Amino acid sequence: MTCESCARSVESILKSKGIKEVKVDFSSGRALVYLEEPESILSAIKELKGFGYSISYGEVVVRFQDIGQEEIKKLVEDLLKVEGVIGVEVENISRRLFIKFSPLQVSEGKIIKLIKDRGFPYEIEGESSKGREISLFHRFLIGFVPTLLVLLGHHFHLKPFDNHILQGILASFVVFFAGYPIIKSGIGGFLKFSPNMNSLITLGSLSALISMNFEPVSVIILLVLLGKSVEERMRERVYKELGSLIEGIPRFANVLRDGGVVKLYAEEISEGDVVVVKSGERIPVDGRVLRGEGEVSMAVLTGEFEGVKISEGERVFAGSVLISGYLEVVAEKVGEDTFVGNLKKAVLSAQDEKGKIQTLADKISARFTWGVLLFAILTLIFWGFMGNFARGLYSAISVMVIACPCALGIATPLAMAVGISRAIKRGIVIKHPQALENAKDIKVVCFDKTGTLTEGRPYVVKFEGESWILPYISSLAEKSSHPYSKAIYKFVGSSPYKVENFREIVGLGIEGDVDGKRVRIEKGEGWIRGVVDGVEGKFFVEDEIKESAFKVVESLKGMGLKVFIISGDNEGNTKRVAEKLKVEYFANLSPYGKVEKVRELRERFGKVAFVGDGINDAPVLSESDMGIAVGRATDLAILSGDIIIVRGDIELVPEIIKIARKTRSRILQNLFWAFLYNSLLIPTAMTGFIPPELSAFAMGMSSITVVLNSIR
Repeated sequence: MTCESCARSVESILKSKGIKEVKVDFSSGRALVYLEEPESILSAIKELKGFGYSISYGEVVVRFQDIGQEEIKKLVEDLLKVEGVIGVEVENISRRLFIKFSPLQVSEGKIIKLIKDRGFPYEIEGESSKGREISLFHRFLIGFVPTLLVLLGHHFHLKPFDNHILQGILASFVVFFAGYPIIKSGIGGFLKFSPNMNSLITLGSLSALISMNFEPVSVIILLVLLGKSVEERMRERVYKELGSLIEGIPRFANVLRDGGVVKLYAEEISEGDVVVVKSGERIPVDGRVLRGEGEVSMAVLTGEFEGVKISEGERVFAGSVLISGYLEVVAEKVGEDTFVGNLKKAVLSAQDEKGKIQTLADKISARFTWGVLLFAILTLIFWGFMGNFARGLYSAISVMVIACPCALGIATPLAMAVGISRAIKRGIVIKHPQALENAKDIKVVCFDKTGTLTEGRPYVVKFEGESWILPYISSLAEKSSHPYSKAIYKFVGSSPYKVENFREIVGLGIEGDVDGKRVRIEKGEGWIRGVVDGVEGKFFVEDEIKESAFKVVESLKGMGLKVFIISGDNEGNTKRVAEKLKVEYFANLSPYGKVEKVRELRERFGKVAFVGDGINDAPVLSESDMGIAVGRATDLAILSGDIIIVRGDIELVPEIIKIARKTRSRILQNLFWAFLYNSLLIPTAMTGFIPPELSAFAMGMSSITVVLNSIR
């Protein structure tokens, strides 16, 4: 800011974003704002940047190794309470927090300290290894030798490690140093009256340590660390793969400015900027090629890695890779507004959204730990009454260690992440995971006709009527974007007449005044009717069926599904397509008539999937149990539907059903295993037949089994 006028402009912009009280000092270039919702400042920052102001704020990116959804939610709430923290964005796929803050009010060190105090293993991205948390696997390696020495001393009387005091020191080292993240997290859970799985392990380990069972406590911590590190690496592989699919925008870009090329952060690019892309580079914006040509891989958009030749005037998308050539691209959409940005938001939103199964599993997990503690106490009391307190303590430790709420917690989201990842690779975006849970019960698949089963490029094959009406009809048709209007305009050609009072009647046609004459274009029985002052003409229109439609219908029928066409087109055109595809059909339906038909089919057969246009078929896509939008456009934000086929290829519909069924099957298998494991082994542990060491191994294997089942 250079003057008081700038200060007033900044103040006005900030207040327009809902910030009640603002104090701006142009001399120091500072604005002091008072707000109740931290999110509003992020919107204001974006607005200020749009007006050319440079905004100074710090950002720290933190990746966690072992943290649950509820812990992340609570941590974000705590961070937002810190004065100077502007906002926190959560990326659940990679378990990262993007924390924006004002360096004038809070230091990065204070933010990191708050996170560190929570006891979760973390890593500051972009830093050197100094200050980073020791990984779980490295902690396993640290604890391995002391545990081995305790075992050798206990079982083989290896001197000097057969000394009980030395064994206690070694076991304490394993518990409090190697197992530090587990112990700290566990104690923290108890202090907040919200015990977690680490709390159970902590209580069991400390009980064993206090009772001087040094051998089992060392093995428990070691096996838990090993199990957690293996599970973590496998899960990270899944989420990294998913994250890499949506992290398509490069960090830096070369932009033409003032006759030269400057290197900017991708976030600094504005609409209208010309971006230079060289061979091997990733395109940072959505836009059109101004100059140059090349071969571009649009795998991020289509799932196909094969290059496509691109030249001047053609569209390219952020995240695509220029395999060879040179391009200068005019930016039309940048950052979050790009296809990749929308894809990222859709995927992250899908990760955050919980279906009915996940909600139920979360409710059970929330009460699980308290239930296990109750069982452990009952076990101790029972064996105490039986006169065998030592066995009671031994068994109670086994109960606490063997319990595995983690398997319940990851059963659904991990399987869902794998399903979403596999879908994205094929050019399918899953926006609402509940649709995947509905997959098993889908009995009917309905298709829109025009542009879905057909090419969507109808053409006039014949006209019947008086030729003088054609120019008037063509003028009206030119005003409409409907495929039939375009077909008529292309058949007749341009016309000089002016159109007034143009009106589109949804589901029926268009009308208007053309050079003083009243003109209508509407649907007939097997044709399109054009009427000029009561004089009627008939346009006979055809649209080619997609070659893939035959294969898709056959495949769906082979999966035991009923297939219908639900169309707003006339009886004749719809019947012709339905007969060729050998399916039943319903024609002449308005958008809300399609909704009623889906409801009717649901009552007759069961759950219904609908495949159609992501914009025009929005009502029926929302009504169906699985709405599949065939999107030729790349603006995911405006497309309705639970699932979107980005490249508009209906051949992927059977694949969607298969992915959905497989994902749901994996979820149910995971939950079944998790429930079976806990319901069988916890009671067995209460009897004292499972030693604590074996309990730790079984607990780790439970989670690993869920992970392996999800990724296979």
